[in-house]
Amino acid sequence: MNRKELAIELLEIADINLLMSIKGLNPKNLTKQIHHETNPISWIFGHCVRHMDFNLSLLTGTRKMSQEQHEYFSLGVDKEIIRKGFPFSFKEIVEIYLELSRIYFDKINNLSTNELNSIPSELSKAETILETIYRISLHYMSHQGQIVMIRVALEGPNWIFVGGILSSKRDELMREWLKWWEKNKRDFN
Repeated sequence: MNRKELAIELLEIADINLLMSIKGLNPKNLTKQIHHETNPISWIFGHCVRHMDFNLSLLTGTRKMSQEQHEYFSLGVDKEIIRKGFPFSFKEIVEIYLELSRIYFDKINNLSTNELNSIPSELSKAETILETIYRISLHYMSHQGQIVMIRVALEGPNWIFVGGILSSKRDELMREWLKWWEKNKRDFN
C-alpha cells in the first residue's frame, strides 16, 4: 500500500467512526454538556464538519458552510456562545458533512502524487495535502472518542472506540448508518 492509499484508508476509518459515534444518539442529548468546560456533541460534530469544509476548500477554493457556522464551530469559541443554545439544525450539519465527505473522497482519490505533495498557500503550516489528510483523520478520531465518552456518560455504552478497519466492514457500517440516518434524521431538525 502506498502513502496515498494508506492516508485515504485512515480517513475512511476515521469517517465511519465519526458517523457511528452519533448513530442511535438520543436527540435530547445532542446539546448537553457533561461539564461546564466540555463541548456538547452538536458542537464537536460540527467542528469536525468545519475541518472537512476547510480541507475540501484547499482543493476547490470554496466552502459549503456559512460564515456563521464557521465561526460557531471554530476552535476556542467562547463556551458562553455554546451554552446559549445550538443555533443550527443538526440534520443540516450532518447533511452538509455527507456532501462534503463524498466530494472530498472523490477529489483526493483522483489527486496525482505531485498534487498530494503540494503545499497549499492557504496553510499557515507547511503541510502537504497528504499531511492534511493524516491531520483530519487523527482529529476525527480524537473527537469521535470524546463523543463516545459523552454518550457513555449520558446514555451508557453505545459504540466501540474504533471499528471498520476492513473495507468490507466499513461498507457494512455505512449501509447500517445510512439506514439509521434516513429513518431518524427528522428527529434532529
